[in-house]
Amino acid sequence: MTSVVEINLIDESAKTQLEKVNEIVKNFAAGDKTVLLTKDEMLVKVIPMLAVKNKIKMKIKMSEDIWNITLERSENV
Repeated sequence: MTSVVEINLIDESAKTQLEKVNEIVKNFAAGDKTVLLTKDEMLVKVIPMLAVKNKIKMKIKMSEDIWNITLERSENV
């Protein structure tokens, strides 16, 4: 069973958020599932490009002014 890691980026600066997301995507392993929480729409525009480039599935939804970005890579990638 895959465990989900939730990372709250809401109180971070935009620069710090982008740096952390780049590091997360760079080190994303098969079987990983991560939910990123942010209020910064810039990440919503940047993460899809990073995810596609690194063959990571993603889902984006908004709940109460907070973006929930789920990144997941299946075991057989």
